[in-house]
Amino acid sequence: MEQGVHQGSLLGTRLYSIHANDLPLATTVADVEMFADDTIAYCSSTYFPDVINNLQLTIKELHSWAILNGMVIHPGKSKIMLISNKPFIGPIPKISMGEKCIEFVNEAECLGITLDSKLSFSKHIQKSSRLYNLKLKKLKRMKRLSYKVLETFYFKAILPCVLYAISVWGNCSSSKFKPLESIHAHAARIIYDLPNHVNDDESIVQANWKPLSFYYKRRILCLMHQVYYEKGEECIAKRFRKVNKCYSLRNKIKFVVPSLTKESERRTFRYQGARLWNEIPDCLKEIESYDLFKFNINKHSNMLNQFTFTKEIVSIRN
Repeated sequence: MEQGVHQGSLLGTRLYSIHANDLPLATTVADVEMFADDTIAYCSSTYFPDVINNLQLTIKELHSWAILNGMVIHPGKSKIMLISNKPFIGPIPKISMGEKCIEFVNEAECLGITLDSKLSFSKHIQKSSRLYNLKLKKLKRMKRLSYKVLETFYFKAILPCVLYAISVWGNCSSSKFKPLESIHAHAARIIYDLPNHVNDDESIVQANWKPLSFYYKRRILCLMHQVYYEKGEECIAKRFRKVNKCYSLRNKIKFVVPSLTKESERRTFRYQGARLWNEIPDCLKEIESYDLFKFNINKHSNMLNQFTFTKEIVSIRN
């Protein structure tokens, strides 16, 4: 006999969460993250066959859990993505759930973010750019309103959609980030009725706005503040190590910056978070209140805009 609740009901999500509460405990070789009815299982290894074997074992364990709990995992809606900077050589073995094979894909949606097999976030930024431009077209139709109303609408209704999860994809290359910055500057020209010949940087200055890169750095600093004062997620905090206070009083509010073994590690949150936190003034790092810290970051916007994660170290100290 089939059992369930109506789709879209308020009770349905709560009952599902209770029923599937022990799903992450069903796997022995992979980590499982759940958000409502979206479930992601992931594992990593430097040896490709180990990844395939672990994925197959994980699928088998999740399938067994579903049967035991009277649930069905839809193979057609389940996808597998292999993430690596290096290309895979040779055919990829099939991974099955019961009698049906699961499809391998090069990109997939995860809670509103488009992930690709190289974590370049190219597809996500392309989709965001398209939606961004569509929203600005609607903004143009409202030009009869005052610039204050338009600006409020832009920062309350349009920009938050663009900045969604920027801490995840904001570490992409500057060339990929640039189209979004250009659209941001175009919004400034629309709202303040600036001539089209005014370049992007000048448009942001005349509007007295901050570039999108500032919002990425601010989000990174907010996460690092939670890590330093031990108020954040343990899975993030364990990736950082504070500088020993006994070793140097001048470095008492710093994190150890990991050494880079390859250039791609410069984009990691572990590296960028430690670098950026270490460069902001101590007077800012000493603010223990999260809300007050977040508010005071805006006072150091010029300093953050000068900071770069490239090889050249740019000091932003007073």
